[in-house]
Amino acid sequence: MAQLIHGIAPGAQLLFASSGPDTNASMVKAITELRAAGVDIIVDDIGVEDDLRYQRGSAADAISDAVDAGILYVSAAGNSGAIGAPGHPSAGYPIASWETSFYRPVPCPDDVAAAALAASPDRSPIDCLDYTDDGSGDATLGLTLPKGDATSFRLDWAEPAGEVTTSFGTVARNTVTGEIRATWAGDAQLPVTRNELPGDRAEPQEWAISVVRHRAPGAGLPAVDLFFNDTYVGEIPLALEHYISTRWNTVGSSMWGHQTALDTLAVAAVDAESLTLETYSSAGPANTLFGGEAPESIDGPGLAGLDGLPISFVVGGPVEPAKFFGTSAAAPTVAAVSALVKQAAPGADPAALRAALESTARADAFHSPWPAELPARRFSGAGLVDAAAAVALVAPTPLPTPTSPPSPAPAPPAPSPTPTTAPARLPESGSDVDATVVGAGVLLLALGVAARILRSRAQRG
Repeated sequence: MAQLIHGIAPGAQLLFASSGPDTNASMVKAITELRAAGVDIIVDDIGVEDDLRYQRGSAADAISDAVDAGILYVSAAGNSGAIGAPGHPSAGYPIASWETSFYRPVPCPDDVAAAALAASPDRSPIDCLDYTDDGSGDATLGLTLPKGDATSFRLDWAEPAGEVTTSFGTVARNTVTGEIRATWAGDAQLPVTRNELPGDRAEPQEWAISVVRHRAPGAGLPAVDLFFNDTYVGEIPLALEHYISTRWNTVGSSMWGHQTALDTLAVAAVDAESLTLETYSSAGPANTLFGGEAPESIDGPGLAGLDGLPISFVVGGPVEPAKFFGTSAAAPTVAAVSALVKQAAPGADPAALRAALESTARADAFHSPWPAELPARRFSGAGLVDAAAAVALVAPTPLPTPTSPPSPAPAPPAPSPTPTTAPARLPESGSDVDATVVGAGVLLLALGVAARILRSRAQRG
């Protein structure tokens, strides 16, 4: 990240603060240390492990405090996007998650109900989520997994941590072998539970996922979200049933945590060679309902930066040439452009910097792999950052070089009688003097234009 920043803004002073382990507490500590060091811009590529889908964490609070203090905060949007594989109905659509605005109960299939009750100490009756929003009553969501390793998915629901009143779980059934895996939340006061599907798959497998709920006193109907692409655990799914977003259901969102805070400028990734938006680049929308002064919603990342850029060492294995991919690479390129904008307009606050970046971003500068009917802002925000345009927008307009006013032309001499002797030669005047003045003015103007061009080049460099 530091190499990419230096390549774009070589005059920027670089500081580093470790956030390990990747928790809200360690993020707050790192942000506090960077603020104390006097930075103007902070950029991170951290996925915070204790972030919740619907709740604002302390890292987001620290980001807001930093922005209020005059610091622009840039963050990698994440690499959790997933695209439906060819040969399936969901081909080409985002399938990283499935979310609905509120839980709609329907009866569970008998085998799902039996497995769910067997896995829970709670003996209260259960029901299942209806994946349709027209009352059709489909209690299972088909998921196609590729051959390969184990796959973990998670369920989040919209209740604040420490005030959870509804018990949710998941049941996954292999539609060929009949194998069933059921889980409930390990911590009754955390609104999240995970389920793991077995690995060593020699061929793709079909699974059916059910969301189950105890119908106990106090049980609610909150929003729920199934997330299938944890990039650190397991394989990316190939296909998803119910892949079209509807009135109440949103498919493919893969952003949450401090990246979704309104004060964070989240960055998507565009491949520098093909100028194509990366399908793994995390997308919106995202809703933060708890932990702040009011609920917050974003459409997706703020804008996009380039990834696949050269660095001096290989990342992730013996692959040549050495290039850095992911939103972890795109975010520092945007931070570096922000430094150039800050250099051109030292007094610009975070809102002005962000407005310059987003208002000059190019939505037509890259190709999107996503269907045209899906809103582009979900995936790439305002578009690809444009360094030259952003700097030009805020750079002060050079004052014109002053020139001397031309000398007034002398009045024509009054007619006089024809002399009988040769006329006396008059001193040089009139047009000869004017030419000297105008020539000096052109020289000054040319020097002014040259200085402006050099200044523009220096700012863009």
